Amino acid sequence: MGILRYDHPDIMEFITSKDSENSVLRNFNISVGLDDTFFEKLDKEGYIELKNPHNEKIIRRIKASALWDTLVNQAWKTGDPGMIFLDEINKKNTVKNLGDIEAIGMEA
Repeated sequence: MGILRYDHPDIMEFITSKDSENSVLRNFNISVGLDDTFFEKLDKEGYIELKNPHNEKIIRRIKASALWDTLVNQAWKTGDPGMIFLDEINKKNTVKNLGDIEAIGMEA
């Protein structure tokens, strides 16, 4: 499974990566990591700053609703992406001393 945070500069391409029947990700599960901040911005019709994960430089801004609409439409159309609720996962993190959980592994 591949997981990408909603504020990554490549998020829109990631969300639509399974749009084509010829996609190399056709048999690969993808999910978007979301947090409470995303839903607050969505609720207030705000913007998300897409940041370079290496230096936190803002690459561009997009409306939270545009990302949400694309995400849910693609999930309906292709079955992906899933949604990973990072804040909820970290509330129940039993190894907080190791840091925040940023991704999960799917067990067969």
